[in-house]
Amino acid sequence: TVATTPPPPPPPPPPPPTVTSTNDDPPPPPPPPLTIRSTNDDPPTDPTHLPTLRAIAAGTRAFVASDYGFAQTAFKTATRRAALEGLAPERGRREIVSKCVAYALACGILRHARRLCEVLAADTGSIAPQPTDSGATDADTDPRAARRPKIPQSVGPDSPWNDPNAHPRLRLAAVEVARLGRHLAALPLDPTHRCAATRFAAVWNSRAGNRKTATAMLGSLVRYAGTIPKHVDLDFDLLAVVSCAVAAHARGATPFDPPSSTTDEDSRSSLDENVPAGEDPALICAATLRTISSGTEARCGVCGATHGSDAAAAAGAPTCAVCDSPMA
Repeated sequence: TVATTPPPPPPPPPPPPTVTSTNDDPPPPPPPPLTIRSTNDDPPTDPTHLPTLRAIAAGTRAFVASDYGFAQTAFKTATRRAALEGLAPERGRREIVSKCVAYALACGILRHARRLCEVLAADTGSIAPQPTDSGATDADTDPRAARRPKIPQSVGPDSPWNDPNAHPRLRLAAVEVARLGRHLAALPLDPTHRCAATRFAAVWNSRAGNRKTATAMLGSLVRYAGTIPKHVDLDFDLLAVVSCAVAAHARGATPFDPPSSTTDEDSRSSLDENVPAGEDPALICAATLRTISSGTEARCGVCGATHGSDAAAAAGAPTCAVCDSPMA
């Protein structure tokens, strides 16, 4: 018999090849996780600034709701917090204070104008609920409408604004509200509010006989055309603002051409009957709401509110009408 030997075992498989890099540099680090960055460059809101922001928000809501008394108090509070207490971002603090002062003045002007209209309506007996299309009165749906002054319309055959036999206080009230309106339209409000203020001032200056000023205000609304909400219809009272231009076009003249039989002074008085020469609409006393002559104004060193010389030199220790800081 022949002895058989088992075959030898197969050799083990070769080890897997290893890739060796010829570069001795360490491997690159993994990419950082994807983060979403904001495009707003403003710093995060400081919690210490929240009292000022809340006061501004409350004042804006009240201003839109025509609650000018509360809005004025809120904007004065925001002015004090930003200017005196420093509760506002350092970058842009001056603009914030200036805007709060402007809105505080606007509230004061509108409060005074509303009181004048209420007195005028009471004197002329024009406070009465007006019927709506459905036959109901405003007082049926809104109790506040029962005391809402009804101001006579500016145009039409029954308009009393240019009637010399009308109520004696009618033109006096129109002249005063027109003056306030010119100052209101000059305040640096937001575009939407400034557009509404300019329309208000244009209508009342037309009622006061200041046709040139009123027409110029109406023309300035082109700058704010994109800020008027689409649901707001044009006020038909604005037809009175361009009445002089329509009349001039009918006789073949430009809107402000004086008649040949009048002098330059007569022409000016016929176009702007109650606008003082040299008046600067930007100068109004924050304390008395009087028009200030150029060069006689005094400004608060803290918030920049403008005051007349009489208010700044009041007896005792005069203070700013907006931020309550002492006037230097």
